[in-house]
Amino acid sequence: MTNIHSGYCPDLQASIRANWAQISRQKGNPGRNYKEAEVLANAVYHNTFLSTSPVIVIGLDQIRKDLYVQKNFCLITGYIPKRRSEEHVPVGAVLGEPQWSTLINDLFIMGAANAGKEVHTTHSEIPFASLWDDEKSTLTSFGREIAILKMANYSAYYSKLFDQVVYAPACGVDQSPLTYKGVAARLNQITSSDKARAFLYGIPEARARIDDSSDMKEKPD
Repeated sequence: MTNIHSGYCPDLQASIRANWAQISRQKGNPGRNYKEAEVLANAVYHNTFLSTSPVIVIGLDQIRKDLYVQKNFCLITGYIPKRRSEEHVPVGAVLGEPQWSTLINDLFIMGAANAGKEVHTTHSEIPFASLWDDEKSTLTSFGREIAILKMANYSAYYSKLFDQVVYAPACGVDQSPLTYKGVAARLNQITSSDKARAFLYGIPEARARIDDSSDMKEKPD
């Protein structure tokens, strides 16, 4: 198993290989094969985990194109130095890898969570419609991000200063590092909007069935 403090994701290649059939059908371009996918995904994880930025920023699709984001935050990519002598200190806070995929997105969030970084969203509230795709019956990319943070015991609060929902790691809790195997297995269990609401909002599934999704918003814990 890879040591988490090395900045590389534990057991990633074996997990990608075992889930490759599913990963290769997900959004984006993870790579031509599981080995290529593992190299890029681990580089993104590594650069997120070791980034000097204490926060990362997430939101709906392609927030890196937002002018405010461009002005105030550097991007995280899967850049790997070609020479060992080249010093590379990651400084990014926003995912900007050109070869984007669902896998890359998941590893970006996992890197932030395992490093204990605070996660700022670009939204003052988070309606359920932004987390779940009714047409495809699956979590959106943004929904997967929030679900992974929940797996890492992050809690949400509203920041009046930034007018944003912010996710913070639990204080004083000895949190086991997320592994891709565990994250993929848990995400695969969220197969309906009821299960998604129950997991994301921490409410019983039976209650989730009668709640109006249009009124569901992320509230401070």
